[in-house]
Amino acid sequence: MRYQLTGDSPQEEQVLEIFPEARVMFDPFIPALSARALTAAARLGVFDAIGTKSHTVTELANTLSLDPDTLGLLVRVLASAGYVSLENGMCSLTEPLRGSLLSDDPRSLSAWVRFNLIHWKIIENMEEVLKTGDGGDIYQFLEDEDDWDVMQRAMLETARPAAAGLAELIPVS
Repeated sequence: MRYQLTGDSPQEEQVLEIFPEARVMFDPFIPALSARALTAAARLGVFDAIGTKSHTVTELANTLSLDPDTLGLLVRVLASAGYVSLENGMCSLTEPLRGSLLSDDPRSLSAWVRFNLIHWKIIENMEEVLKTGDGGDIYQFLEDEDDWDVMQRAMLETARPAAAGLAELIPVS
């Protein structure tokens, strides 16, 4: 699967046909913005604040003590990525992804999303790793107790879906 720059109208599609280099401008930016918006929303509790109801951005901003204009921009990015539905000034979590975004849902991947901020720190070293071949290990990027807690919860979340099937394969005597 590949994210790609697409027009929302025939006019935008025509511009992309005339100026295919636009991909070079947007490919390094749009997926990174989407990923970082997802991580920020998880870390700041936006998904849990939305929960299973619809809210205005102003209501969410007040609940979370965030700037409403900037939160509105974040919500628009999340809506373009399919995580949030934005209709008539109300935002809600999209149904297929709701369980994986809410921290108290058994299907939650919210800690995994938060853990990806650690991955960003690792990715920032890509040029150095390419030069030296030494990528270090993930533990050197865990800076405080919260990082360790998030990593442990992320590992639990990613193991949980496979646990029952794997348990059946383990012989018990």
